[in-house]
Amino acid sequence: MKKLMFFCCAMVISLISFNSHADLSGYDLEKRKIFSDFIFLPITGSDKQGSFLYTRYKKALSTPTNYATGWRSISLSLNPAAINSTEYNQFILDNGILDNRKNLIPADATLCQLSTEARRKISELGLVFTTVFLGGSYPKACSLVIRYYTTALSAQEKALVDYLTANSVISLSFRIEEQLSPAINVSFSEILFELNSLGALQKDSANNYQGPLSAVTYHAAQLPSSLFGEAGSLPISFKAWELFLNTFTLSGKILKVQLTSSNEFLSVPAVREEIINVNATL
Repeated sequence: MKKLMFFCCAMVISLISFNSHADLSGYDLEKRKIFSDFIFLPITGSDKQGSFLYTRYKKALSTPTNYATGWRSISLSLNPAAINSTEYNQFILDNGILDNRKNLIPADATLCQLSTEARRKISELGLVFTTVFLGGSYPKACSLVIRYYTTALSAQEKALVDYLTANSVISLSFRIEEQLSPAINVSFSEILFELNSLGALQKDSANNYQGPLSAVTYHAAQLPSSLFGEAGSLPISFKAWELFLNTFTLSGKILKVQLTSSNEFLSVPAVREEIINVNATL
């Protein structure tokens, strides 16, 4: 029995079938409808077709069943609380909603993770157990199967079911954001080096650069856009160009700047808006 216990406790089974990405590029987020337990995201060009995000979930336990000789199994699932609610059903009926039936939970979400306290409690019941994560099939977020070594209807099994029913034991956590503007990353020191090489900027021994506004702007606009944080052959964005020029001071028609450790790389973080934030233990 000790060998069996060591083997089972060390064994971790992971059948990850959930592979959803929160790609909202095809949705009109400005027209989203927000309710107490769900959000409806219409696809671009439609008010009726789209996908649902669910803000609140509830736990469901299955009836324990036989899994293998000496082994029993019980599953815990996290389902949207909105499903079949009056508000949810009425919204669909009143608006003729066509649900795309997609799980938009991002791939980096925490899904049906069994808490440390629950693991400790199950061990205290004297049960050898393993857990198996199963991805959700819409609208279910996820499931967690607990397989344990005991006989049917044993006192240990009853105590396990009672504990899982009465306590918060599995967690669900994810956040989805809309990017309102991208991050800006300008390699200022490299740009100054290039402009100095082209003769548009002059440099002294104290890392002071200066040059005519017209020459600096003309030659800078010809530089690879990757120096301004753009990918591939994309043109320099207005915000990156603005950040670049605003780092200089203008004296007459001459641009001046001192290169220091604080401005050799210019960066502005992306601006994001939170669409949904779910963080629950059920």
